[in-house]
Amino acid sequence: MYSEESGIAIKDLREMRTERKIIHYENIVFPDIKFETPILQDFLKEIRSQVWYKNQPFFNKNIIFNGIKYKLGIGGIHSDDKPGIFTKNNDNLIVDCDIASMYPTLMVNNNLYPAHLSKLFLNLFKKIIDQRLEAKKLGKETETYVLKILLNSVFGKTLYEHHWLYDPLVGLRVTINGQLYMLMLIEQLSSSGLKVISANTDGLITLLPTYTHLYYYMQICDKWSKQTNFSLEFTKYNKYIRKDVNNYIVIKEYNNTKEKGDFTQYNNLSLRQGIDKLIISKSLYNLFVNKIPIETTIYDETDINNFCIAKKTDNKFVNEFHTLKDNLHNIEELQKTIRFYISTNGGTLYKVDKANNKYINYCVNRKITILNNNQQIKDIKDYNIDYGYYIKETKKIIDEIINPQLCLF
Repeated sequence: MYSEESGIAIKDLREMRTERKIIHYENIVFPDIKFETPILQDFLKEIRSQVWYKNQPFFNKNIIFNGIKYKLGIGGIHSDDKPGIFTKNNDNLIVDCDIASMYPTLMVNNNLYPAHLSKLFLNLFKKIIDQRLEAKKLGKETETYVLKILLNSVFGKTLYEHHWLYDPLVGLRVTINGQLYMLMLIEQLSSSGLKVISANTDGLITLLPTYTHLYYYMQICDKWSKQTNFSLEFTKYNKYIRKDVNNYIVIKEYNNTKEKGDFTQYNNLSLRQGIDKLIISKSLYNLFVNKIPIETTIYDETDINNFCIAKKTDNKFVNEFHTLKDNLHNIEELQKTIRFYISTNGGTLYKVDKANNKYINYCVNRKITILNNNQQIKDIKDYNIDYGYYIKETKKIIDEIINPQLCLF
């Protein structure tokens, strides 16, 4: 699109970059970033005093505020969440707020684009944002998702020196100010006596003591939105169950669910996600949402694929499957991409670094069976699944959430 509109040939466009040997953070932080509490004011001063030099790490900072540790980096702000279960009741409301199209909006709001390009870039960028909003309005989920990935990837490419969008000043302005804006909202909510319990890139989860506090919460969020020119989207939760910030399940106000990481429901996986013991995710979902014991889910499962693990090695390694038959040690070299499950018989699977004679066992003290083809056996019992392994792994996650003290032993 940029090539067509600007008249610059694609081959020439691909060679364009804006190199920055040194960037002072005082030129990154926007003037409207302001804090009221001394700890965050000092944190902001520390950030402003930093200098980035080419070939050095971009950004990595931690701060503890109101009892929660926040990690700031190129990927966005994340809280260091402890395992737990939060339930809506007479004493607690659970509200999630997400910034709509955070990074694209920040770029447009502040006229950010690579210095080697013209403002034409922003005009085209706005068109894609409008196209996505229209697709979302019309319920075109695939188009909405693809355009979201396209828009968000633009920010990432500004920090990738082999891409034609490369201009690290733009990338740092987007990610650092985005995180500082989030900290401003966290501070404003906390200063009003509300408890922020999780932050993840562009969203916050907050506990509200009563419905009366919901009014004040919305006032604070509205004031912040006007300050920053962001739009917030709100969701109420009935229950929030988490292992950490990237592994959780929420039951929303009308009982539909959202899952991430270990809790991702087996039929909600995207094509980008690998296969990794989906029966565990299914068991966790059924336990916390449907109150079905994990043993029932695991023993009743009839699809072998939900017990499988998929792995892919790089060129440095070779996959070897070791078996013992008639007292003879047999070694079979496998393809780079493999799929297997834990079984009561079978062999041992190693990822081998032959250059250094290093063997890495995929599943220590367990037998595995290779299942690289999709051939199904009529009876699930014929697979010799090691059910005890899957039950034990599922219970590990449950104990982290319900009985965290057990994880110390």
